[in-house]
Amino acid sequence: MDDSFEPDRFRERCEAWFTARYERVDPERHDPPGLIAHTGEDHDAPMRHARQHQRQLAAAGLAGLTVPVEYGGQGLPEAVDGVFASVEREYALPSMVPLSVGLSLALHTLLRFGPREMCEARIPRILDASEVWCQLFSEPDAGSDLASLTTTARRDGDGYVINGQKVWTSFAQHAAYGLLLARTGAPEQRHRGLSLFVLPMDAAGVHIRPLREMTGGTHFNEVFLDGVHLPDSSLLGGEGNGWAAAMFTLGNERQLGSQRARPRWKRIHELAGGSAGIGAAARDRAVRLAIGEQIQRLVELPGSAAKLLGAQIEVAASELAVDVLGAHGVAYESTELGEGSSRAASAAHWFLGARANRIAGGTDEIQRNVIAERVLGLPR
Repeated sequence: MDDSFEPDRFRERCEAWFTARYERVDPERHDPPGLIAHTGEDHDAPMRHARQHQRQLAAAGLAGLTVPVEYGGQGLPEAVDGVFASVEREYALPSMVPLSVGLSLALHTLLRFGPREMCEARIPRILDASEVWCQLFSEPDAGSDLASLTTTARRDGDGYVINGQKVWTSFAQHAAYGLLLARTGAPEQRHRGLSLFVLPMDAAGVHIRPLREMTGGTHFNEVFLDGVHLPDSSLLGGEGNGWAAAMFTLGNERQLGSQRARPRWKRIHELAGGSAGIGAAARDRAVRLAIGEQIQRLVELPGSAAKLLGAQIEVAASELAVDVLGAHGVAYESTELGEGSSRAASAAHWFLGARANRIAGGTDEIQRNVIAERVLGLPR
């Protein structure tokens, strides 16, 4: 670790780098950049933009700030993340959601459970966006009740044979690797019979089918696993210990919403065309939204609480975005959902997509159960 870290100098370095490449966010702009989820019918554009941005960060030594140097990171103290996040949210950047599984979930899971050889091979390629990762947990009959999953990993010599189906797998069509949760024990063992694997997405027997969403995009996928062979070295945390590793991964997922998001009230301000476009009732909602976001940033909430609050704020913000535009907020063409699109199209896409946040990573109801049982100590 670099003990010579100086926050002010690092902030200046970051500001210089971002200023040279991106526009600062201007609340008075009517059509700001960086708000659009995809470009027309080119649904792969967000992934391309995210990977290009991440490659530039890596080349500048601004990727993997707290990751150990031996794994391609910068080895800086944890305080660096707060400084970096405070700078980057002031710029109109491409969405990094397409890389979030690799940069947050897979990276931290590998650091915690992966053998050194795997970390040395995979983490540098996550940091420079050479490899996209996905998460293969949910199944058609095992979403919120993840311990009931039926995808099997049967021992076969010095490896395993995987059979089953996963669903709602984000960006699987772009992924080089995935975190795969499968059953190595008997069904009645529930979570005690699960193991976590690293799955090469180009392995024989892996079949990916994108799912078309109401936004027009193909963020989610079905993944079919038909006799996929994996070596022992693909295990993370040992056989039968997959539940602990999966809960660690999900804990990171539930924190994603509050880590790097730009304030949503600013986005609403932009979509409305400035303060004049926000009526009195909407201003009250916008203020409440800003307060909620500030609480979200300042209070260190447990994973499920952070996820629950983040999902509720996202939905409330997207509803307000459409409401401030009035009838215009639902009058858009799907082909407008591109760079330089209308404010109506951008707000509509946000409104449609926000609903997934209340399901992905565990539904609101599941998060409330987790908070009740594990945080408040209430009976099941």
